[in-house]
Amino acid sequence: MRILLLLTIIFLGINLHAQKMFKDKLDNCSPQFRLEDKSVTLQYAKGDSLLVTEIMQGAEKKHIQRLKGILALQIILDSTGNSCLASYDHRFNMLRKPFDIVENVNALNHWEGTGDDTYRSIFIKIYFEKKQIRFQRLGYNRNSGWTILLMKTFMKEADKEEEAEATDNSIQKNNENE
Repeated sequence: MRILLLLTIIFLGINLHAQKMFKDKLDNCSPQFRLEDKSVTLQYAKGDSLLVTEIMQGAEKKHIQRLKGILALQIILDSTGNSCLASYDHRFNMLRKPFDIVENVNALNHWEGTGDDTYRSIFIKIYFEKKQIRFQRLGYNRNSGWTILLMKTFMKEADKEEEAEATDNSIQKNNENE
């Protein structure tokens, strides 16, 4: 009987741990939730571009301009739309994180709620590239694996100095051609 109880506890511990999909795992969220797998079921009311902006809250513009890498998030949403970061992973080209990932994600409060007493896990990947930010919503099913549910691309705001330099170069070339 004790062995069966011990095996049950070990199995449940492994099962709960396995639901957190990314490297950095946090323990402040509901341990039971449903995965978003075949379609986007919950939306951010302000839209995806403002979602990305709110996740990057507190980052200096110059850091965002230089930022390259990937941020993967697993967010648990409750019935009223409160968010809780369950796990995440980031690989940036900077030694320090340019913004507080955990605090910013947990402060997101414009999600649609699940509408019942369940929790839903959503997956987001944000790719920071030279001039753009790619945003993906992913679904996961243990039988079929990962599925891209939604993909959008946003342009990074151009740096004023880069714009001025490009304009000066363009004017200079036009003057040379005349």
